[in-house]
Amino acid sequence: MIVGEIVLFLLVVLALISLIQPITRLLFGRPSRPANKEDLELQEILRDLSEKRRVLQSRKEISVKRSEINDIEAQLARISLEEELARVQSDLKARREQRDQMKLIRRSRADLAKTEAAITVLEQDEERLKIAIDSNPD
Repeated sequence: MIVGEIVLFLLVVLALISLIQPITRLLFGRPSRPANKEDLELQEILRDLSEKRRVLQSRKEISVKRSEINDIEAQLARISLEEELARVQSDLKARREQRDQMKLIRRSRADLAKTEAAITVLEQDEERLKIAIDSNPD
């Protein structure tokens, strides 16, 4: 009977030990047995892959940011061109108005010169008429 109890006790201890390994894996995230060379290599590969994934994600984010920056620069260039176009159009309009005013001034001066010439002719005609009237009393 004592032998049976000892065997039963040893079986219970072995069962507890076999239960402790999965529990420690769950709690601590690592095996309770020492890692072998293959496990270490796999862990290193996983770390390398994780780092490469982070680098790729960073590169994607950088690429997206560069694209956004390029879009903003293109918008700024377009806005700058639109502002320059508006300024040039405004200058052109002002020059056209100035040209039209200069034409009007030239026409007015020409009309004034014609009017002055006509007045001079009329004054001369008036003088001739006065002289003709004065020399011919009848």
